[in-house]
Amino acid sequence: MPRGLSGTLTTALAEESKYVFNLVELYFSSTYRYTDAHAEIQHDFGDGEGNKTYLASPNLVSIGAVNETEKLHIGSMVVAVNAVNQTLLAMALSEDIVNREVRLYRGLLDTGTYAVIDDPTLIYRGKIKSFSMQESVGATSTLSFNTASTLADFERNAGRRTNQQDQLRYLEFTSESTGFATSAHAGTQLTDTAANFILNETVRIGGIVTNTDDGNSVGVVTGVTSPTVLTMTTLSGGTNDDWEVNDDYTIVAPVDLGFEFTSKMKTEIWWGAK
Repeated sequence: MPRGLSGTLTTALAEESKYVFNLVELYFSSTYRYTDAHAEIQHDFGDGEGNKTYLASPNLVSIGAVNETEKLHIGSMVVAVNAVNQTLLAMALSEDIVNREVRLYRGLLDTGTYAVIDDPTLIYRGKIKSFSMQESVGATSTLSFNTASTLADFERNAGRRTNQQDQLRYLEFTSESTGFATSAHAGTQLTDTAANFILNETVRIGGIVTNTDDGNSVGVVTGVTSPTVLTMTTLSGGTNDDWEVNDDYTIVAPVDLGFEFTSKMKTEIWWGAK
């Protein structure tokens, strides 16, 4: 992530002696601010929130490394705090802290006055995905927050996840065909020698096939092999999820949406997903 550093920071970084420090912000029901500097740091970022105090507390055990590349990717970082602190421990165990925000700033202190040089730079911003606690007898008790950068949202599929029953309830369907299977099959092919399956006329890709004699198992039409044979996704939700001779069926054809469903369509569909 490219960042523009001020001339003051650039000059300070060029010095042989540097005092680098980190600021951590944990946005729970209350906001916790810590630093790994030798003393507490107060700083006003000019964001309208006024002066913020970051405690130089033993509660902050460690901060994981932050790696960056030129490519968009999901970064991660682990922040470890002292689990002996009852406030933090109670908060982690009682609150829903997943997806709470974590920020990490990095800055420089003047090696003579220990004043903050310019504004610390935000180098990581993520959300808590999980947490764990580690204990060792006679040593320490550590609470670790595992975080993922905000790019994690790019991996989340948008839209509403539905199954066949949801489709039947919310989508508009047109014609319905009925009949019975004239041969047995594992569940991805329906044969009816008395049928007249014609693609886009009597059946459509995406039509809902229900085997009413198999506990109402359902599948989705994926193609027509011949006027008496059609292919579908594997039957599911029924007793045996297959076709037996004389199994009754219904086929409900979807309304023409202006495009054709493909064979990639499965029993479970992500509406709105790419």
